Amino acid sequence: MERLDVERSLLSAELDRADVLRERLAAAATLFKALGGRGQVNMPTQTQASSG
Repeated sequence: MERLDVERSLLSAELDRADVLRERLAAAATLFKALGGRGQVNMPTQTQASSG
């Protein structure tokens, strides 16, 4: 029973961590838009990044 309680606590902590990461990413996106971002970012592909 104690092991299940520990596993439940671990899962809860992992879910909390995922929520924090989601909130950080959403805040970064909001900041990007507020600073004039256009909503679409052209990320270099792997071949473009390695050739430059």
